Amino acid sequence: SEAVQEINKSPMYYTLNLCRALYYLQEGVVSSKQEGGEWGLRMLPQEYGPIVQHALREYAGADDASAIDRAGLVRF
Repeated sequence: SEAVQEINKSPMYYTLNLCRALYYLQEGVVSSKQEGGEWGLRMLPQEYGPIVQHALREYAGADDASAIDRAGLVRF
């Protein structure tokens, strides 16, 4: 799918939008990127926590220089 190919180019955008989509599919809630990411932190397997946290920090405008797990992004 497009997300698998594009997530490495725009990890924050795709991570938070995938969280939003899952939130909607699971609970019927239309959410913001931040709300979707926060839901993802609570509901997704812990292995994805660092990826979602990184995306939320970037979305909030933090200058996060930490490396993101590219293989983890594709699994996500």
